[in-house]
Amino acid sequence: MNPVAERNVIWTPTERQQEFLSAPEREILYGGASGGGKTDSLLCCALSQVNNRAHRAIFFRRSFPQLRSAIERSHELFRPLGGVFNIQSSTWSFSSGAKIEFAFLDSPTDQWRYAGRSFNCILWDELCEWPNDSAYVYLLSRLRTTKGSGLSLEVRSSANPLGPGSTWVRQRSKIPGDGGPSECVDEATGFHRRFIPARIDDNDHLLGSDHMRMLEAMPSAHRTALLEAVGIAFPVPCSKSSRTPNMCATLFPSRPVGASGAARTMDFDLLPLCFGFRTTATVRTRFMSSPNFSLQG
Repeated sequence: MNPVAERNVIWTPTERQQEFLSAPEREILYGGASGGGKTDSLLCCALSQVNNRAHRAIFFRRSFPQLRSAIERSHELFRPLGGVFNIQSSTWSFSSGAKIEFAFLDSPTDQWRYAGRSFNCILWDELCEWPNDSAYVYLLSRLRTTKGSGLSLEVRSSANPLGPGSTWVRQRSKIPGDGGPSECVDEATGFHRRFIPARIDDNDHLLGSDHMRMLEAMPSAHRTALLEAVGIAFPVPCSKSSRTPNMCATLFPSRPVGASGAARTMDFDLLPLCFGFRTTATVRTRFMSSPNFSLQG
């Protein structure tokens, strides 16, 4: 019997999650609709280089209450791998010396708490919840490691069309109007960015589930956004001094969808590949090499 098959499989990615986890670009955005498996993908991405003692990953949500569910899920994935959680610092430590931290950025000044810090893996869950790119761009300056560490530098994000930051997220990844996949190169740095769309149809675990039936029962505009990655238009905040008659219209490109008048957009989520993962292709298998692709304890 194959010894790998005898191990306890904690998590197995869908085909679309595997594509996301194995992608080599510096910045990757993953998502498209509710139920695409975005948060799980990011959590498993945090494990990508956990066998390296210098590995430092940080997982962001906009607010602490939003962070709780991700931390709870991390206990199911990290503890079987030997992780030890410090509740005061919201940090997982591993026997290798690697650390994975959970944090929130709720106000414009929160980003300065990370001045002087260094991370080789930065994860953003539901990136569209940040209304502008200020925190995201600043944290890119914290993406670094020492020479000879053997670590790769990675930024992975997820998102959903129902958020105030949809415009800047879409523009940064050059996502087309139909919400399809995209790739681009940062003109200043030459680093590559990629958007990998995913919908609930890509998640075998949720097809026909109560969650899917709940989404199908929502009002048409929200149902379209969450199931088909077609977004609702949000008002744009603007000051009285700079307001013009057409300024406070929508954040989304104007591509009408049916009678709802919504505009097409999508959702996002991203992460790389790694520790405890096995892959069928020649993509970044760092610590295991065997068929298939799953997380094991």
